[in-house]
Amino acid sequence: MALPLPKKTRQKLIDATAETICASRIVGRSRIIPPADMNPIQEAIHKGSELDQFLCSFLGEGHVSTFIRSELRSLRIGINDSKLRHEYFCDVFSRSQADAISAQLISSFESLPWTYNFTIELPGFGASALAYADGNLDLSASTRLVSGNRLDEADRRNQHPQSPSDIDFVANWIPAATYAQITLDGYVSADLQSETMLTAQERIFSLLGLFIAFTILETEHLWINGNTGRHPITVALQRPDGAIHLADFELDATYQTLANDLGYTTNFLLALESDEEIRSIFEKIKNALTNAPDHRLESAARWFFDSHAGSNSQVKFVQVMIAFEILLGDEKMAKETGLSTLMANRCAYMIGATAAQRTNIIEAFKEGYSIRSRIVHAGVSRLTDTEKGNFSYMQKLCCLVIQHEVNALRVGG
Repeated sequence: MALPLPKKTRQKLIDATAETICASRIVGRSRIIPPADMNPIQEAIHKGSELDQFLCSFLGEGHVSTFIRSELRSLRIGINDSKLRHEYFCDVFSRSQADAISAQLISSFESLPWTYNFTIELPGFGASALAYADGNLDLSASTRLVSGNRLDEADRRNQHPQSPSDIDFVANWIPAATYAQITLDGYVSADLQSETMLTAQERIFSLLGLFIAFTILETEHLWINGNTGRHPITVALQRPDGAIHLADFELDATYQTLANDLGYTTNFLLALESDEEIRSIFEKIKNALTNAPDHRLESAARWFFDSHAGSNSQVKFVQVMIAFEILLGDEKMAKETGLSTLMANRCAYMIGATAAQRTNIIEAFKEGYSIRSRIVHAGVSRLTDTEKGNFSYMQKLCCLVIQHEVNALRVGG
């Protein structure tokens, strides 16, 4: 662990975890079901300490209890017999066994953070877009585009044909497909709801949002596979001797529907004919992910992506306006001029080329913010055709603002 456990803290964790194990129920003498109250374990690490802050960064506020609960639920002890009734741990096993399991868990906890790859297939243009990069394009330190062929080769290099084990993992990568892969250090809990898993999903959505903003992807037609849906996010734990396949994380139905609709724009497909054009397009995405001074652009791209998901037009309208607030808002200046006026003017002078264009943008933007306010404060239940037209215009403006902000970044920092 980057911040090792002090001896006293380590012993407190071992003792508290052993007590928790003893208070756990056993299903079929095989599975451990820990109690709801994990506070004694959590309290072993002082809230606000450097260690607490470090663990919160990738495990969330309930860090150590999240880890222990997840690992206990993943353990299989004894012989599984579904006919046996639920019993407490110490009805079946000894306290010394609880102590041994506890010590093992805390030892494992000390090895955190672990490295994970989160991989999702992109729509079907194949690996040709990455030909100039030999099938692998790093967009940032943690994000890359990679061909299925390269992923397949990497898995097979790490496999142990002489003695296959649980560590061996060869996924069913499609050689001609292109995948987005996020690599993060952290911890993925058994319920796939830990901070690291949620961060990976958000980064994938941010990447797709940038792809839509730069007219690489569009949502105007069905994806190449129709209604069958995209492959889920494949989660793999990386180790020196190979990879452990943990799960295939299914997207929420709202996002799965959007994934089905994603396709490549005509301009992007034409650009595939030129390595230089493709390189130029992806350099902009790389610029957004590597040279932005903070996560504002990524966050805005995520909300912009959200505004395309689902069928609730009111929710989507609010989401695109949140993207604008992230990109254009300023709490201090808004107190003087009003947030809607501030954002409308910033948007107009950012992308409007003439006085007439700026006037039109300001009027449309203020109307959009007014619609947003009626949804949030008056509970408007449906949008009129005119309001839907304003929403489409707001999405187009958001594309242009994201493009402007990325193009304004200095390459190399």
